[in-house]
Amino acid sequence: MPRLGEKAPDFEAVTTQGKLKLSDFRGSWLMLFPRSSSRSRL
Repeated sequence: MPRLGEKAPDFEAVTTQGKLKLSDFRGSWLMLFPRSSSRSRL
């Protein structure tokens, strides 16, 4: 997990809009909201 001020590692995710890579947003401001699965325990 990156610390504040460190670069996040590039990752890929499958979304309802298709595949998404963090590097696709390079040079843009981006805010990520983590969401746990409805099947996971908190």
